[in-house]
Amino acid sequence: MPMAPITQELLGQFNELLITFTVVDAEFKKVTDDKFKNGQFQDSEFATPAVIQEFIKEEMRRETYYKERKDHLEIVLKILSGLDLDFQVVYSALAEAKRKKILDAANGKTIDARRNFVEERDLVLKRFKEAWEQLKKFLVNTDHPVKIIDCKRPPEKFIRRPLTPTIHLLDFILTSVLENEPLLNYEPPTQRRRPHAGHQPEPWLKEVKKRLGEAGVPKEQREELLEAVGLVT
Repeated sequence: MPMAPITQELLGQFNELLITFTVVDAEFKKVTDDKFKNGQFQDSEFATPAVIQEFIKEEMRRETYYKERKDHLEIVLKILSGLDLDFQVVYSALAEAKRKKILDAANGKTIDARRNFVEERDLVLKRFKEAWEQLKKFLVNTDHPVKIIDCKRPPEKFIRRPLTPTIHLLDFILTSVLENEPLLNYEPPTQRRRPHAGHQPEPWLKEVKKRLGEAGVPKEQREELLEAVGLVT
């Protein structure tokens, strides 16, 4: 007889691992609640619901084969049900790996969001400042041959003139906005690149394989379990 047979309740918990976004929602709520309670939310400025929701949407698009994965999981669990396994330990190993995978992915997206924010903002500001300087130069340029329509005197070049009070006022306002707008002056934490280019390290994968092995799950079924719950593809 198995050490801990799979109850309907435990089977339901296994099935929950098939749908990534429910795990994300629960984990994100736990993390944010804990951080708000402890006043430690400052370093999560880009780990916003919007960033997490983007990740959730990506994962939901991958749920197309949910039924096939559910069938696959049930077949593997049926095979394992003939072994002397503690299925609560098996579930806990998979759930913990899924949690760590989700947090790693969310952290990576937070880092990407920081980098994208800074790059986009700096580019917009650079282009804006260049355009504003060009406009001011244009307004005082003496070399504009312009035909004066409905003018009694013949066409002539504009005479150089100082910047008008209106331009000075606009210059003052825009400079003030650039200097005081929080979003334009915010500097997120300095980690804006992932530790490694390309495929990221997955320490949780090695850990879950080890835990499943220690729980007595044969190697072939280990790989099938990981594939069924979406930890590997």
